[in-house]
Amino acid sequence: LNNKKVAIFGVGALGGYIALELARSGINEIRILDFDSIEPPTIVRWPLGLKSAGLSKTEELKKFIHENYPTTNVIIENWRIGDLRIDGKMTKPIDLRSEVELIENFLNGVNLIIDATAEEGINNYLSRKAYNIDLPYVMLYATPGAWGGVVMRYLPGITGWQQSTLCLHGIA
Repeated sequence: LNNKKVAIFGVGALGGYIALELARSGINEIRILDFDSIEPPTIVRWPLGLKSAGLSKTEELKKFIHENYPTTNVIIENWRIGDLRIDGKMTKPIDLRSEVELIENFLNGVNLIIDATAEEGINNYLSRKAYNIDLPYVMLYATPGAWGGVVMRYLPGITGWQQSTLCLHGIA
């Protein structure tokens, strides 16, 4: 793992733990993309606890990983995929880059895409992106109340695209 790079979209209740476990495993680089801050009511699901309340998920994870697993490089993007543009700027954060360019750069050189956004539109976009650029893709989410969940993987040349698409919709 010391020469692998992973892109994680969404670092909340599931993605945050994945980022920490990858760092503990000695992965070379973790790229994390999220737009959100840690909210006190959801602290029970957040890996770093109450001290992070009100702070940026990406920044807190980067800081923690740097302090505790310094051989893992963390690159962050504070971005909400699909956010509205006003006067040519993103509403949060104010940024003039195009979203397509940002995602292309974010994925450049990675070995795996992990999608923990729990957003169906983003799941569809990222799974198709992974297919088009021939990258392994893992998508996961918990059901409401965390009584269950889904983990789906796509491996280029091993699992079929049709099979992965069906898994996304709970058919397979």
